[in-house]
Amino acid sequence: LLPEALGDDEVAVTTGNALIEASTWGTQLAGPALAGFLIAAIGALNVLWIDAGTFVVSALVLYGLPRPAADLSGAAASPGLLAGARYALRDSLLARLITAATGYGLVVPFVLIALPIMADVRYAANPKVAGWLLAAWGGGALAGTFVVMPAVQRIPPILLGAIAAVGLAVPLWLLPVSQPAWTVAVLMVISGVFVPMLNAPAFALLT
Repeated sequence: LLPEALGDDEVAVTTGNALIEASTWGTQLAGPALAGFLIAAIGALNVLWIDAGTFVVSALVLYGLPRPAADLSGAAASPGLLAGARYALRDSLLARLITAATGYGLVVPFVLIALPIMADVRYAANPKVAGWLLAAWGGGALAGTFVVMPAVQRIPPILLGAIAAVGLAVPLWLLPVSQPAWTVAVLMVISGVFVPMLNAPAFALLT
């Protein structure tokens, strides 16, 4: 939808993508911090019931949205998914973007899953620590969305994405080192700042 709304200028689409990411990362900041507090206050099982209730509300909201009629006129002429993949992989830039996005998409969730385990093993199974570590990542990413917008005015999107790919990864290599929880949180903030700086240019270029 972004190119339809903003045109095909890379800078405009990157900026628009950053604004959309800001809304996502805002929840990533508030949600884990609130979860850590609630788990300590009312127990994990009760928090899961609250979470399940939010999914019910979401389902009801989505069910109530108007349904536009599907336009299937171009479906018969479509060459299929594999044809699209072959087209993308023949293009050097698209192939590299897809490879990088797939690699980060596979690895980063495992890092985030490891944070509550780290809190359990290193920090006396404190749910607040687990929540704040995840919130630190989200807070860094939220801050990063506001770095992208001025940065893309001065740095070409492909170069900005390449810098961000390195900046995101380097702090994560320090997580296995035994250290206080607050320094882990700082590392997650630093890494998180680079997430939208990687995502927004990459998705704008793919778009």
